[in-house]
Amino acid sequence: MTETGLAAVSSSALYTASGGFVAADTHREVLAYRYHMAGDVRVIEDGIERDHRNTRPGVWMWLLVGFVVGLGSGVVFLSPTASPSPPTAPGPQQTAPPPPDGPADPVGISQVVAGFPDALVAIVETESRSLEYHLWPVEGGIVVRSLPAGVTDTVSLDAFGTSLAVASGIAGEDEALLSMGKSTGITPMVSAVRSFRWHDSSSGYLSYTGVEDGIWGLWTITALGVPELVASDSTVEPGVLAAWGDWGWALYHPETMSFDLLTESGELRTSVEGVPFDSHSSGWLLVVSDRVSLVSAGGGIRALTVPPDAAGAPSAGSISPDAGKVALLGSEGLIIAEVGGGAEPLRLEVEWRAADLSWSSDSRFVLIPGFRGVTVVDTETSSVQTVMGNEIVQGVGVIPLGP
Repeated sequence: MTETGLAAVSSSALYTASGGFVAADTHREVLAYRYHMAGDVRVIEDGIERDHRNTRPGVWMWLLVGFVVGLGSGVVFLSPTASPSPPTAPGPQQTAPPPPDGPADPVGISQVVAGFPDALVAIVETESRSLEYHLWPVEGGIVVRSLPAGVTDTVSLDAFGTSLAVASGIAGEDEALLSMGKSTGITPMVSAVRSFRWHDSSSGYLSYTGVEDGIWGLWTITALGVPELVASDSTVEPGVLAAWGDWGWALYHPETMSFDLLTESGELRTSVEGVPFDSHSSGWLLVVSDRVSLVSAGGGIRALTVPPDAAGAPSAGSISPDAGKVALLGSEGLIIAEVGGGAEPLRLEVEWRAADLSWSSDSRFVLIPGFRGVTVVDTETSSVQTVMGNEIVQGVGVIPLGP
């Protein structure tokens, strides 16, 4: 091997013929030793250099040998007979101390939360107040990637946990710079953004509201990354984008606690009293007013047998992927109810850091950013479990692995 070839050895672990891994630094030392000794055929044993030149013993050597043999014979015949030493009782067996425990094998989320079907994603705050993207697969350890964002920024995951949007506030203004992309790379897209929301059933599709030249507008950004204007109006107050999907958009007006439903082409369909918290791809929206109900974007209301203050003042809500359950997170904990009624709603006192709810793809588990870690609620067993308990989690989601 040449010096150039030796320098090109990777710093990662190398696989040996014996079936194990050796550190690259150790492997380089072996290669370097072979390289420097390639031009010399001397035999090296146990670190001692052997000289194989022939030598002949002289006359004085034979006299010395005879003297030693004679002296040894005298010792044998003149020394008294030695008595055998009495046997000694065996002492306690000394065993080597066990090696220190190495790092535990990385385990997947499904090995910690029995039956969990998806990869878990969490937005984690670091000690330096920056943010990280933590991906915990079903099998294997957590993968961590740094994000170009801090705790003063708003980070949102799409419905599939793979795309991110970051809204960075502009000092002295009510607008933000909106960036989007994957955990491996996020690109600034547009400024002067007032509100934004991911599509409820398509990955990587985002919509936002903003004001440009004094005119309010509603835009979408598709996978191509180009903003497209959906609707604009200079005569109305800009609404807060609460939800959107193939059914259209929901724009919330906090001053009246009502929202406008827009069609898929951006035209006003109707106005509804209440606060919209979430939408489903079927066109149903979870709305809280003087009652909790599902409102259809196409018309129709389905009231739920859940008091609006069952979890305290509600801060977040979500519809399960199968549209069979709803979850509300409030000042007094979490409530989970079946849309069709039947079973009593599940009420749990949970502490939470961020008003964020996410469902597993099989509609069994609810995920919440706890005071520390992620709170996982199993709706089948009514059990509560905390994972990633040392982390400060600002947001949570899943990457569905099923169809």
